[in-house]
Formats: sequence, C-alpha cells, structure tokens
Amino acid sequence: MTPRRSRCACARSAGQPAMQQTAAIIAGLTFVLAVASVTLNHLRLRRRIALETTRAAAVVEPAPWEREGGRDLTAPPPEAVAHQLTTETPPTASGPAGENSPHEASRPPESISLVDRAPEPLRLPPGAVMRRPDRAAAAPALLRRDLTRALDAIPKLPPGTHAVLKHVDQPGPAARTLSAVVATEPFVLALLLRGANAVIGDGHEPVETGEDAMHCLGVVTTRSLVLRQRVAIALRDGVGRDVLADPGRARAAQQLWSHAMAVAAAAEHLAVRAGGTDPAQAATIGLLHDVGKLAMLRVGGAAVAAVADATRDGAARSTLARERHALGGDHAAVGAYLAARWELPSDVTEGIRRHHLATDRAVLSLKAPLRRAVLVVHVANQLVKYVHAYAGGVEIDPVPAGLLAELGLPAAVERVMDEPLRKVIGRALDVAAATAPVAAPRPLARAG
Repeated sequence: MTPRRSRCACARSAGQPAMQQTAAIIAGLTFVLAVASVTLNHLRLRRRIALETTRAAAVVEPAPWEREGGRDLTAPPPEAVAHQLTTETPPTASGPAGENSPHEASRPPESISLVDRAPEPLRLPPGAVMRRPDRAAAAPALLRRDLTRALDAIPKLPPGTHAVLKHVDQPGPAARTLSAVVATEPFVLALLLRGANAVIGDGHEPVETGEDAMHCLGVVTTRSLVLRQRVAIALRDGVGRDVLADPGRARAAQQLWSHAMAVAAAAEHLAVRAGGTDPAQAATIGLLHDVGKLAMLRVGGAAVAAVADATRDGAARSTLARERHALGGDHAAVGAYLAARWELPSDVTEGIRRHHLATDRAVLSLKAPLRRAVLVVHVANQLVKYVHAYAGGVEIDPVPAGLLAELGLPAAVERVMDEPLRKVIGRALDVAAATAPVAAPRPLARAG
C-alpha cells in the first residue's frame, strides 16, 4: 500500500505547477481584456464628445423655402446678433473689447470660421425670376391644329444628321463620323475653326485644321456644333423673307442657341461628375431641350401671337402655363413633336419632352440611364441661367436637394455651381458666340 500512496502523492505534486500556470494565464488574459474594454469605452466616449461638438458647431444650411433673396429667414435679424455680441463681450477697463480684452484669446480666428467657408447663395441675375410650381405641367399635351400644321411644314433634317447621332455613346466611332463630316463640309469646318480659336485665345498658334479643331473642342462640343448647324438649316429652309429679316427673332434664336450650347456642356460636365450617366446622351438632350422654342420662333404668326396674348390676361402664370393655355402644350411638347417628326432617337425625344418635369412622377417610369440624363439636363438648364440670362423674364426652376442627392451631387446648388462648372459654361458661351451666324449681342446677364 505504501508504494501506491507515494505514487499518487507524486502525481498530485507534479500537477500543481501546471494548474498554477493555467490560472496565471487566465488571470493575465482577464486583465488584458479588462484593460482593452476600458480603453474602448474611453475611445467611444471621446468620439461621441467630438461628434456632438462638431454638430453643435456646424452651420445648418437653410432650405430653399426658408430663403428670400438669398437671406436665411430662420436666422435672427442682424440687430439681434449685434445686441447679443455686445452683451456677451463687454468692454474692459483697459479699453474696448478686442484691445487687451480677456475675451480676445477665446475668439476663433476669422480664417477658420465655418460661416466663411460656406458658399455664397446663388443670386438671381437681372431679369430672371423663380418659376412658380405648376401641377398641370405633366398634363398630356394637345397642340393646336394650326401649330401642328406649321410644324409639319418644317423640312426634315439634312442628310448625315442621323449618322452623327448614331454613335452618340461610342467616342471612337463618333469621332470618325464627325471627322468625315468635317472633311466634306467646308461650312462645318469653318465653324469648328472659329470655335477652337475662340477657346485657345490670343497668344497661341491658330488652329488651322479640322483634326486640331476637334482635338481642341472635344467630341461633345464638335457634335453640338454640327447638330446646331443641321437643326438651324431645317428651321431656316422654307421660311419667308419677313421672318429671316426680323432682327428680334434672329437675336432671340441666337441667344437660345447660346443657352443650348452652355446647357449641353454643363450637362456633360455634371454627368461625368455624378457618375452613372451617359455624358454624350445628356449633352445631346441638353443641346436640343429648347428646340421647341426655336420652332415657335420659326413658325411665328399665330403661335407667337397667342402666347403674347396669354401674357396679357395671365401675367401671374408661368411661361409654361401661358404656352399651354395658348398652344395646347408648352415648348417641351412642341420640341418633342418636332423631334419625333425628325425621327430622332426615342430617348432624345423623351428627354426633350420631360426636361421641365424632373420632379414629376412620370419621370420615375423612365429607365434609369434616361432618368439620370433628364435629371442632369434639368439641373444644368437651371444653373446655366444663373450665369447667362438669355432673355428678359427668364424663369428658373427650383432644384430640390433630393434630386441632387439622387445624382450623388452636393445637396446645395451653391456647391454644385463650383468654379470648374462656371468655367465650362463660360467656355461654351464663348464658342457659341464665336460660331454665331451674326454678331453676338451682349448677354443680359453674365455672372462670375
């Protein structure tokens, strides 16, 4: 019995160090986990405090309906702010506040003020007005018979136009098609050379070849010039001399084309910036979005007179409402009618029809690529008007923050209208002025 007991005692004595080591390891791991838990809780607390501090210091941008003339209606009046500053920072015995004042050290530097970083509100250019909401805008159009007869008399687009639009979403084939047009049509080449030399400005070697002009202007701008020339020919052919000799209509048409060129360039820029949108499709719809207005200028007569008559008894209504009252449909419906008659791509026709209905439920039924293109054109159309008010009383549609958010753009239009976009619009207006058929009149408003 004695040997067996001695062996059990030895086994127990041999297992005790292993148990002690295991207990020590468990105790160490428990301590490490406790320290890690305390550290994580501390970091979470610091992060929460930092977020609350940032939110408290952030500037809340007022919604469009909380503004009036660029002023934030939710902010206290200036005199109340001045009174508050006076009561919170009283002068000291050593001098006025700011001179050896104990409050001076606690003031944040003006250079890092969040208010200073916020972009300035977009101000309406002279002659422009904000368009009033109109629930009847999406109603089906039923154009007057005399207007449709006049539109049916407009000739088809010149040969080669559909080839220019065929590869609109393929830069390589599109460039080859445009090169063939430039090589065979001297008038188009002259347009491109004038536009390219206007872009490069003085102090550079002049552009002398069509290839260099296309390289300077880009495929989208080149296509815009070619399409503008084609559409202008169709709208000009068959028009009486009295219409061609009317300087008022000529100036209005030129300003509309300048606006269209700028919208096309801005739409391309915003499509690239937003992503998920075909820049070429957006630019094409942007160029032709107001072709209905150009057609109305072309047919003149009863159409223009009817809209003018509607302004006398409906001055409080928007231009779109007056057009629908006088013509049975607005200029978007007129443009879509003409685009369908010209057998333009269905997406382009639908984009023209919907370019003022970006916030309407009917646009939700469009396929995602076309919907995004229509939204981009709608935004570009409004922002261009802030830079170039092409006519007196031009109306600007509000751009909801939700629409911009859907495109992935900043929620405030002031942040969308940044310096690169302003340069794109300015460049397009320069090209439009340089390629105009007559001397370009001075724009009614050209901001920043």
